[in-house]
Amino acid sequence: MILYYALGGGLGHITRAIAVLHTLRVREKVIIVSSVNDAALELLPSNIRLVKPPATTQGNTRKLAAYIQQLIDEHRPSELIVDSFPLGIQGELKNIVYTGIRTYLARLLVWDRYSKVTGNQFYIFNQTFILEPLHEDHRYIVDRISETLSPLELTDPPQNKPLPPLEDLQEHWLVLHAGPDEEVDDLITYAKQIRKIEQKQNPLSLVTPSVINKWAHQSVKHMSYYPAHVLMPHVDKIITACGFNTMRQANVYKDKHHFFPFARRFDDQYFRAALYRNATVGGKRKNGDRQRSLYAFE
Repeated sequence: MILYYALGGGLGHITRAIAVLHTLRVREKVIIVSSVNDAALELLPSNIRLVKPPATTQGNTRKLAAYIQQLIDEHRPSELIVDSFPLGIQGELKNIVYTGIRTYLARLLVWDRYSKVTGNQFYIFNQTFILEPLHEDHRYIVDRISETLSPLELTDPPQNKPLPPLEDLQEHWLVLHAGPDEEVDDLITYAKQIRKIEQKQNPLSLVTPSVINKWAHQSVKHMSYYPAHVLMPHVDKIITACGFNTMRQANVYKDKHHFFPFARRFDDQYFRAALYRNATVGGKRKNGDRQRSLYAFE
């Protein structure tokens, strides 16, 4: 059995976990420790289940550590996979007693902020997969705490979910963001500005988990649809923030993808946006091959 630590930004961490387990072709039983425990249930294979720590553990490092330790003692996992935060988002993994295989999934972090949480104390991982280019200070630590190190370009499992019954879906502009609400408003405004500049009248479709009637004041078609990346090839434009999943999933649609970074405590969306722009400058190669993926790095 594998214990997969995916605490953090909620549904985004589940989306990444599903992609990681699919990419690594994991077939054994997996327990994912997550901040959410419902939205992705319909997509989970039978060997995977979600657990959510009690509300009393939020902001309480000691209680959260005790909860993780209880899971380890009860299930005795053969492997502990830690997503993004090598010692947990609160530093709660610092004193965990675990003797099995430790795997770290490294994605972009504002490392000087995160290292203040951990006090620069880290344990050794048997293997680390780098999911995207890292800041130099983060990569420096990763090199020293990893017995083996390799890049991992993620792929999402195939989906057979039907498309929403929207007329002329191919004309729609997809505004995609999980929130918070004020950022959703910013992206809608951004989409309208692009539409004005391009002198277009394409309808806007919003995919966000907020309550449907919350966006009645906006001239958008609000849908609750997961996973939203299924819609990307079927719409005229894609407007997103710069989170890990949406940037990775929209990478193959760069000609119609517009993105806007937002400030986060640990995730550096501004740096990711710059990486994405640099990776796509110049369009296609002369031989017609698609521009190399941002994530095909060494």
